[in-house]
Amino acid sequence: MIGFVAVALQPRALLADTIKLPFVLPAERSHPPQDSAEQNCPPLKPLPEVMPRGGYYVDPPTNSRADPDLVRGYYARTANLRAAEDAIARSLTRAAAERTGVAGAAASCAFAHILSFARQGTFLKSIEWNETGGVRLYATPPILAYAILKSSSQNATEGNPGSRHESEEIERWIRQLADRIKSFMDMKPYDNNIDAWGAAALGSAAVALNDRSYLDHAVSVAAGMLEQVDADGALPREMKRGGRALEYSLFATQALVLVDAIAEANGNLALRATNGGALGRLIDLMVSAAEDPVTFYKIKGIAGYDNAVSQVYRQNLAWLPLAAMMRSDPRIKSLACRHRPLYSVWTAGNWEYYLNRRAKCG
Repeated sequence: MIGFVAVALQPRALLADTIKLPFVLPAERSHPPQDSAEQNCPPLKPLPEVMPRGGYYVDPPTNSRADPDLVRGYYARTANLRAAEDAIARSLTRAAAERTGVAGAAASCAFAHILSFARQGTFLKSIEWNETGGVRLYATPPILAYAILKSSSQNATEGNPGSRHESEEIERWIRQLADRIKSFMDMKPYDNNIDAWGAAALGSAAVALNDRSYLDHAVSVAAGMLEQVDADGALPREMKRGGRALEYSLFATQALVLVDAIAEANGNLALRATNGGALGRLIDLMVSAAEDPVTFYKIKGIAGYDNAVSQVYRQNLAWLPLAAMMRSDPRIKSLACRHRPLYSVWTAGNWEYYLNRRAKCG
C-alpha cells in the first residue's frame, strides 16, 4: 500500500515541521495477537450529507430540560452516525491497546470507515442553524481519527492503512468540512461547548491536512472560550444550563483540553496563559466537581440537580489522561481509576492507550 499523502510526497527526514499530535499509535508487536473479531469490519450504514436537526430542549435559552420524545427522535435520526463514529473509535482503541500497528486490521478498519464518511460527503450540505451546531461536534471524531492514523503512519515502519488516492479523497473532504466549520463559527457562533468542539475539529484538521492555519483558528476560538472562565474556574454560559451545568461544563472542558494538547504538541502554549491560566482553573474545578457533583451544584447555588451524579460519565472524562500531563493533581489519577475505561467517541477512543499513560490503580 502507498502511504498517506504527506508521507508519499516528502522524505521522512523533511517532516520536522509537520503538524502533529502529542502521540502516535504504539508500534506493532513482533507477534501481534490474532483476534478473529478484529478481522470483521462490516460496512457502515448510510451517513447523512445534512446533519439531523436537534432542538429537543423545552426551556430555551437555558436548555436544561429536554423533551423525552424529541430526544428519542433525535437519537433515531443520528443512530447511523453515532454507530459509525463508535466503530471508528473502537477500532483505533483496539489497534492501540493490542499494538496491532497502523497497518493492522483494526487501524485499516478505522481508515475504511473514515473513507466512507468522505465518499458520502457526510455533513457537507448542512447550512441551517440547528444543523451547523451538530456538525461542529460530530465532525471531530472522524477528523481526529484520520489525524491519528496519519501521524502514526509517518512514524511507522510496517506500512499504512490506505492508498494515496484514498488518503487524498479523505483529505479533500476534511478540508471542505473544516472550511465550513470555520465559516459556521464566524457567522453563527454559539460561544459554548459547541464552538469548543468546532475548535477541536479544526485542531484535528490541522494535523490531518498539515495546515497550521486551522490550528491557529482553533486556538483563537478556544482562547475566546477561556476568556469567559471566571475566577472560580467556571464557564458562565455552561453554568446557565441549570441542572445540566456540570454535564455541559465537562463536555466543553474535554474539547478545550484536546485543543490545548494539539497546540502544545506543536509549540503553541498560548492557551495555557489565556485569562490568567483559565484552563488550569477550569480543569481544577471540573476535577472537584466530578469528585463531588452534588456539592458543586450546592456551592454554585443551582437547583434541579437531582441527576448530578449521573452527569459524570466516561464519555465526558476522556480528557483526564491529558489533564494528568498538565496538572500534578492526585485526584486526576483517582478519577481515572474510578471511571476507567476512559473511552469516548468524541475523542476518537481511549487516550490512556494512545498516550501509553495508563495510571496504576489500587
